[in-house]
Amino acid sequence: MTCQRNTHHFTGTPRGTINKHGPEAIRPYLARMEDLTHVFVQVNASGEETKAGVQPDDALQFALDVAALPSLHVRGLMTIGANSPDPAVVNAAFAVMQELSSTVGRSGLDAPELSMGMSSDLEAAIAHGATMVRLGTDIFGPRV
Repeated sequence: MTCQRNTHHFTGTPRGTINKHGPEAIRPYLARMEDLTHVFVQVNASGEETKAGVQPDDALQFALDVAALPSLHVRGLMTIGANSPDPAVVNAAFAVMQELSSTVGRSGLDAPELSMGMSSDLEAAIAHGATMVRLGTDIFGPRV
């Protein structure tokens, strides 16, 4: 197992500085960075109020804006799957991400990673092109 140093994700919540002022808002912090930092753009593909992330319609431009900043490399997109027992709802959000990931790739941005899916929905995520999944519950058991 390897550990990726300097990997982060950006969200675009209404409360967040980046969403209010755009990715340029973090330029002063980037000037102090010595290493390239790999980032993921978080997308709220399910549209749930409890989820953070940019809206799907804004994701491509947001990723391009972040990628244009110094010291950052957008590795891909990420999302937290829909919190629903209905597989159709979960699959719909993953399908949105699969299409967005393809759109980002066609834009010329070198951001091939698609991080989505957790222990409960990893099969659906992989079926929709996930390259990274989070398996905490499968490894450590349910939260207490």
